[in-house]
Amino acid sequence: MPSADVFSLAGVLVFAATGHGPFGDAPGTEVLHRIVNDEPDLGGVPAPLTDLLAACLAKDPADRPGLTDVLQRIVEPDRPATQEWPAGIATRISERQAPVRATARRPGRRACRSLRRAAQESG
Repeated sequence: MPSADVFSLAGVLVFAATGHGPFGDAPGTEVLHRIVNDEPDLGGVPAPLTDLLAACLAKDPADRPGLTDVLQRIVEPDRPATQEWPAGIATRISERQAPVRATARRPGRRACRSLRRAAQESG
């Protein structure tokens, strides 16, 4: 994924989390000026995402993480994502995450087939 897409993704995620863009709401030229000269406003972004989104919004495209890095930092496969769920629900979530994670590593039609198969198996 090109670094411009990572930058755009971060902008969408900031908006989704906060209701405002990372460089505010203003006429286009003013926002462009802020993108070039100002730091993004990440106020209201959940703490676990702040560093990641800041990295994705780096001024120098070479300093932005790649898509694989972004996904890994979001998913964090080594960290249990189900700690707050009751045990029975946590188990079901874990069971359903495994085929999705496996599919994310395969491109193209194989991934679509695997997702369909996992959906069918889960009922």
